[in-house]
Amino acid sequence: MKGHLRQVDCLLEVHDARIPLSGRNPQLQEALGVRPHLLVLNKMDLADLTHKSRILECLEQQGLRNILFTDCLTDENVKKIVPLVTELVKNSQRYQRAENIETCMMVIGVPNVGKSSVINSLRRLHLRKGKASSVGAEPGITRAVLTKIQVVQ
Repeated sequence: MKGHLRQVDCLLEVHDARIPLSGRNPQLQEALGVRPHLLVLNKMDLADLTHKSRILECLEQQGLRNILFTDCLTDENVKKIVPLVTELVKNSQRYQRAENIETCMMVIGVPNVGKSSVINSLRRLHLRKGKASSVGAEPGITRAVLTKIQVVQ
């Protein structure tokens, strides 16, 4: 993963909204470095969001400023991902990538948080295309995708 970071403008960390304050991989947090980072708390339809403001406050105390709750079944808030990523990249240094006009983001996260679902939702919303990666209820359906997947024109 660290070898691919040179080609990435933004990291999209997908995490389960049911356990927003735990379960994040500390190695992923170390890998973030100086790249713009958006934390996507997926599966918000299954989470108890009565304490959403407290959750956001705790995550902000951990240094996370860009947080978005999503639900890939109804595509709720998924449309906000691309504009947020575009804004983050625009307001940051593009280390050794200034000549490239394409924005490249890496989707990271622990198993079974909905990474493939987020990718498929982005493709469905922005390209009107089908699934790029398979999804399933059991862990490890999508082991690794090392190729670029287009999600926006």
